[in-house]
Formats: sequence, C-alpha cells, structure tokens
Amino acid sequence: MPPRAKYSRQEIIEKAIGLIKREGADKLTARELAAELGTSSKPVFIAFENMDELKKAVFDSALGLYVAFQENFYEPNPFKKCGKTYITFAIKESNLFQFIFMKPREKTVSLSEYMHKLDSNYEETVKMISRTCGVSIEKADTLYKNMWIFSHGIATLCASGQCILSEEEIEALLSCTYDMLTARV
Repeated sequence: MPPRAKYSRQEIIEKAIGLIKREGADKLTARELAAELGTSSKPVFIAFENMDELKKAVFDSALGLYVAFQENFYEPNPFKKCGKTYITFAIKESNLFQFIFMKPREKTVSLSEYMHKLDSNYEETVKMISRTCGVSIEKADTLYKNMWIFSHGIATLCASGQCILSEEEIEALLSCTYDMLTARV
C-alpha cells in the first residue's frame, strides 16, 4: 500500500505559488518547498511524481490566477484592457509574472495559441476590436497581437525591475499605441 499523502496536491501547489510570489521561481525546489511546508521533501514526491510534474501543475494554477485577475480587471476599452491588465499584473505580481511569462517552456506554441491561452475571451475581444475600429476580424486580430507584444515589452521591463511606470504613464503609452495602431485601419 502506497504511503498516505500528508498534504494534498492543491495544498502543495498553493505553498509553491506563495514561495514563488515571495522569493521568485528559482526558489521552487523540493528542498525550499519542503521547508515551506515544514516537512521533508517526501510529501512533495508522494503527491507528485517529480519536480517537472509539480512545476507544470504550479504553472497551470498560476496561469489560472492571471486569468482570474484579467477577468476581474476593469478597463472600458477591450483593446487597451489587454495591455493594462498584463502590465498591472506584472507590477503587482512581478515574481509570478516572471514565472508564467518569462521562463522558457518545453513546448513552444504560435503567438495565436499563446494569446488564446492567456485571454479566455480572446475571440470576443477580437470581435469587439473589429466592431470598435470598423475593421475585419483578421485586421482586428493583428491589432490585438501588436498591442499585446507592445504591452509585453513594458510588462517585462516593470516585472524585472528595469523601470517603474505610474498608472498615468502606462495609460499614456497604451493610448498612444492604440491611436497609432488604429490610425491606419
């Protein structure tokens, strides 16, 4: 009979996310997580086959936190919401942002697949951009990707501590980019 788990998978994942938020993704090791749990690493490996399986589960949970953050973030312009949400999350949860969006992954995907994973309302957002800007769905999709790529640059700078931007500066950057991207539609 296999040993009984002292901690559930969910409890371990929550502790791992707390560790990442406080200390950064590099601290997500069996030893550090065991210390966080106040035990040996054995309970971690009873619940998870290996660290890769744990990190995948932690990534999925962390991405869920970002999606929930995105869904609860208010910005009336759906086009700018993408950028503001992303940048704000990078500022408020810099270590978690780095874990989700700045760490290499084993499986790389196309930009479209990646954005669909990040935005649970991707199709709706593209349709809204299409209606708002009076452009085709294809053009709206391109506009959305361009805004996201621009936003990723700002978010990365903020999350990595390279620069600090106020809400007003972020709004000005996104408004200017929005105006430039939609000017030639």
